[in-house]
Amino acid sequence: MSSNKNVKKATHLMLRYTLLPDNSREERIRELVKFCVDTGIGEVIFFINAEEFNDGHLTLDETRIWLDAISEAKEALSEIDVSTSLNPWHTLLHGDRGRKLRENQNFQLMVDPYGNMSTCCVCPLCPEWRKYIKEIFKLYASIKPKIIFVDDDFRYHNHAPLIWGGCFCPIHIEKFSEVLGKRVTREEVVRKVLKPGKPHPYRRLWLNLFHEGLKSLAEELHDAVKSVSNETKIGLMCSDPTVHAAEGRNWNELIKALCGDKPIVRPHGGPYTEASPPHWHSAFALLMHTIALLPKGTYICPEIENFPFTRFSKSVTQTSLQITFSQLIGSNGVTLDLFDFMGNGVSMEPKYGEMLIKGRAYWDAIGSEHSGQGEMKGVKVIFNPESSYHTRTERGESWEELYTQDRGWAVHLSSLGVSYAFSTINDLSRDELAAISGKMVYSLSHEDIRKLLRGRVLLDGQAIRSLSEMGFGELIGVKEANWLNQREAVYSFEEMIDGDFMQKGLRMTAQLVAPDRLLGYKLMNDCRVISEIYTAKRTRVTSGLYLFKNKLGGKVVGIPYVLENRLNVAFLNYIRQEGIQRCLKWLESDIESGIVLVKGEPHILPVRIDFEEKIIIGLFNLTSDSVDSILFETSRLKPSSPLILEKDGSWRKARAEILTKRGIHTRILVKEDIWPQSEMILKFQKP
Repeated sequence: MSSNKNVKKATHLMLRYTLLPDNSREERIRELVKFCVDTGIGEVIFFINAEEFNDGHLTLDETRIWLDAISEAKEALSEIDVSTSLNPWHTLLHGDRGRKLRENQNFQLMVDPYGNMSTCCVCPLCPEWRKYIKEIFKLYASIKPKIIFVDDDFRYHNHAPLIWGGCFCPIHIEKFSEVLGKRVTREEVVRKVLKPGKPHPYRRLWLNLFHEGLKSLAEELHDAVKSVSNETKIGLMCSDPTVHAAEGRNWNELIKALCGDKPIVRPHGGPYTEASPPHWHSAFALLMHTIALLPKGTYICPEIENFPFTRFSKSVTQTSLQITFSQLIGSNGVTLDLFDFMGNGVSMEPKYGEMLIKGRAYWDAIGSEHSGQGEMKGVKVIFNPESSYHTRTERGESWEELYTQDRGWAVHLSSLGVSYAFSTINDLSRDELAAISGKMVYSLSHEDIRKLLRGRVLLDGQAIRSLSEMGFGELIGVKEANWLNQREAVYSFEEMIDGDFMQKGLRMTAQLVAPDRLLGYKLMNDCRVISEIYTAKRTRVTSGLYLFKNKLGGKVVGIPYVLENRLNVAFLNYIRQEGIQRCLKWLESDIESGIVLVKGEPHILPVRIDFEEKIIIGLFNLTSDSVDSILFETSRLKPSSPLILEKDGSWRKARAEILTKRGIHTRILVKEDIWPQSEMILKFQKP
């Protein structure tokens, strides 16, 4: 048994905490200090004006009351070497919840695409509000916090009760009119930005206006803080990248404007409440998607939040699972929002504190393995942060039509036991497998698409439809591709027809996977058709899964279903798992991509990270059943028994057996338990 000594990267726990400026604060500070000592909290991020005690846009004097209380806590925390940071709960305001502006707050209120106006959420372009918020941030900086985090209401979407969000107020319309050199109306802007089909020129100009608005605000907030406390850093909290794309967000520019040369980002890490275990595939894919967007060198501290708090909201088991996953993927810190905003302190849920104490050695051991830059191995899920500029709407009625479903393959591959990582087309190498879902292909140049199709690629129905429409049908094996409505085509099930590929006659539901529509396609003669779609009367509707080698030397695997960012459980079964994994091995037959394929178990999410001298593989059991052994295949590792990480942070030799070594692929059986909603961390030597 080997122990973990000389920890290179201990777990940095960052507690987000509400200290109310009332008579209870002395007791709460004493309680907080003890909690930090007991659990190893390294940083406390204090909320200001949050949730139930939010009172709209505070005056300077009202803000000072909060800061006076936090300053007392800061002094006490400094004595135990715990840093103090700030988390003002809002800039623009998440939602008005009946709040209204104070007298003399002559701020432009946010307006949604349909003309509805908030009572308290403000427009980020409002000059009066910008003057106000800069003075507020200077006041925050006056107590010299380590970091001031800008909360994730720093966005255009999700400002309830507005529909979608804003801002389409007179200031924005006036600015846009200046860009165009002519007068326009809100209705005209919305109609043309959402125009069905090929994007109208207004789309790019409007999204640019959105981005420049937040970017210039970020610069002003950065300068305001630095003018008072140069040592204070500024961090960004963010939401779903798919939604931010519909705001025109340029991540590098925005983060540079707000954070300067030391970027700090808290990626979103839902769900906030207990979830059905398989739905963590979606949550972890969202986190990895966000991290893939961030500039190199960003200090990453994922969000773990249990709102509305206590184990009535989220269990210790799922909270611990989130921390472990965050550590495994190399996060610098973890932000913990575990206790309510109403001043009840940390004593309401003692089990969370016990969890932090018990898990510390284990998380430290995981973090210590990140001694160098690791590379995540798996199918490369392709994304483009500018996808909303190019996507094609169908109805032109809602801003949500600008969202692209870039994570569709990620969510479903991990459910089928396949490792993945996110990549842009520019970072994709020829010896990697790629997967594309949704309409993001519209954002790729023809040269980039040809690069993609010279390699090995997995396509969902929407990607096939889009590529066909763009004139690339010949390179993906498709002559014609059109949507089939379930009520008209009456498709019912999918059946395997190629007995040389896998057992003939196996059937899977089609009507539940695609209750609205699926893609009907006429394939080229040299496609290998693996399955067909039928009606209940066994009438053929269209081809299903197919393989194709194109004239560029590339390989293509296609399915007729649309894979969205949310998990579609109907898509998942043992037949699908084996079929997709065999397709991936066909794609990978002449290369070493390093993907991990978990065999015969549902919802085991594999994560593989390659370092210079070792390989770490994490296997996350996202079910409510225990697993007493796990079988998986991978390549590019030394075929010897791995080490397994114990909960006390020590490593021991795993009970494992190398079953086969065929060419580049190794099949490994690990005879160890993985408890429900838990994980197994393995360490291999590199060949």
